[in-house]
Amino acid sequence: MARLTRTIACALAASLATGTAYAADAALIEAAKKEGEVNWYSTQIISQLVRPVTAAFEKKYPGIKVRYTRANATEVAVNAEVELADRKHRHSL
Repeated sequence: MARLTRTIACALAASLATGTAYAADAALIEAAKKEGEVNWYSTQIISQLVRPVTAAFEKKYPGIKVRYTRANATEVAVNAEVELADRKHRHSL
């Protein structure tokens, strides 16, 4: 679990350090549209961040619904680890 936490922390730090947001490629967007939804596990406050980001995402990518789950960091990490271990990849973010 410590390795997963370090990996996530490094990925987050790297993405924040770049300062530039990149558009998703067309193949990824089409795959998400086929699935119809993305799943987001978040530790953020729903009304302050998750709902506004969800609304903006759904406006930018019509046809892709965001399903979010709020939990503490430990629960998010455990959920992701369990899903990876049993090969049931329900999380998108």
